[in-house]
Amino acid sequence: MHPPLISEADWWKVQDVINSNKRIQCSHQPTDMLPLKVFAKCYKSRDVFTGYLNKKKGIYYYKSRSKGTKVNVNAKKLNKLFSEKLGEYELKESLGDVFAQTVNHLYEKHYQTKNEEQAKIKKQQTELKKKIKSVEERFAVGEITQEIFKKYTVKYMSKLTENAKNLDTTSLTSSNLQKVIKNSKEMTINLSSTWEEMDFGEKVRLQSFVFPDGILYDKENDRVRTTSVNSIFEISRYLSKNYGHKKSGILSKKDLNSTVVGLNRLELLYFFPRYFHHS
Repeated sequence: MHPPLISEADWWKVQDVINSNKRIQCSHQPTDMLPLKVFAKCYKSRDVFTGYLNKKKGIYYYKSRSKGTKVNVNAKKLNKLFSEKLGEYELKESLGDVFAQTVNHLYEKHYQTKNEEQAKIKKQQTELKKKIKSVEERFAVGEITQEIFKKYTVKYMSKLTENAKNLDTTSLTSSNLQKVIKNSKEMTINLSSTWEEMDFGEKVRLQSFVFPDGILYDKENDRVRTTSVNSIFEISRYLSKNYGHKKSGILSKKDLNSTVVGLNRLELLYFFPRYFHHS
């Protein structure tokens, strides 16, 4: 079983990225040339990249400093490779309805399982409260000793507290769900160009949003590699790859079921990253 695909709190996190994306050309500071510092690592050594300006050439570089695996790469070159990697996760505009249909279906599927789990926890809570009340009554009339009373009260209260932590009291209305789907759809359609037009801070936020564990630069093959991808973009890539020929419309029930099976084979650990906070 994979971890839960979606949590309600995470649905809100995309809003910060969307709201901060003004898509206006910004005046660039020197650091804007090095948005992949620390975020990028050497594929061979896993050494994080720092950056510097070669003043003589007037060129920015990323570099790693591990012995025997020192890497220097032109910042413009690596930034371009990264932008091209982002392009692999863009959604074809004609698949907007298919994207919304698929995310809706995945959300509903997750919620069906989650509601069943929540119902079981609530039932256990009711039973535990009855047991605590029973122990209290038996102690009050002298049927059990204080030692037994404390033992079982602590046991039941501990389980009650543990279960309470697993009860999810948050909710997501249908209208809010559709708003988030719309916003995330817009983000995936212009992903690479959006990143290119952002300022340094926005670039850092967006790239960490897409690739939570950063990227790796493979010098030998001159390519960018990834270790984990926010699953909203895995969905986008999957749909574009398998249904890119569709000009409009939605998936048939058969196609939708096939799509969900395909996506369930992925390690969808992130729907939205944990470190974006809804205000």
